[in-house]
Amino acid sequence: MRALGCLLLSMTTGTEVTVNDVYRNNSQQQQLMILGQYLGFVRQNYSRDLHSLIESLLNPSMPPPGIRAVATNMAVRAFEEMD
Repeated sequence: MRALGCLLLSMTTGTEVTVNDVYRNNSQQQQLMILGQYLGFVRQNYSRDLHSLIESLLNPSMPPPGIRAVATNMAVRAFEEMD
């Protein structure tokens, strides 16, 4: 799920961000600093829902949500947009 978060982060920021860039050989503090820069951009330019989704997938302090939770979240949002 972290890879999905990195993919979404890469698409929104226009910068290639990989799981290894964020998590490999970095302390949790360093991970938060790296993610903070990107998530700040997402917060300013995209919806609160997208920011929350990416943050939940990449938050190093918590395990990422499962695929069912992510799919449900995205489906609900898609149906809301159709109304």
